[in-house]
Formats: sequence, C-alpha cells, structure tokens
Amino acid sequence: MAERFRRRHWAEPGTFGPRLAALVHDAPPAVPGSVDDLSLAYARRQLSDHEFYVLAEAAIEAMRAQDDESDF
Repeated sequence: MAERFRRRHWAEPGTFGPRLAALVHDAPPAVPGSVDDLSLAYARRQLSDHEFYVLAEAAIEAMRAQDDESDF
C-alpha cells in the first residue's frame, strides 16, 4: 500500500481559513484524495501508529515528487 501512496497524485489539502472556520463549527473538512483521508483514518483508529507513519511518509515522498515536477 505504501508503494501505491508513493505513486499516486495527491490533491491539495484545504486552506487554513476554511479549515479554521469548519473547526469552529465542529465540522472537520476533508478534501477527498488528500492526506485528509489518511489523517481521518488514523483519527478513527483504522490505522496503527506504524501504518500511519509508513503511509504518511509515502504520501510526503509523492507530494515532494509532484512539487519537483511542477518546478519545470
């Protein structure tokens, strides 16, 4: 699964303003296809600490690669 996370294209998470507003209204925003999905699964205890760490690292690698590609 970590390899799939490394290869996939990640959506940008929401901006800070709407996130803060949603937290005030107790409705956490989730951007489908972003790392929000990963965070939500961890918060729901659907992932162990180790699984979250491995998948988060894979997502970070993929996002860095996307950034590198967009620099050209």
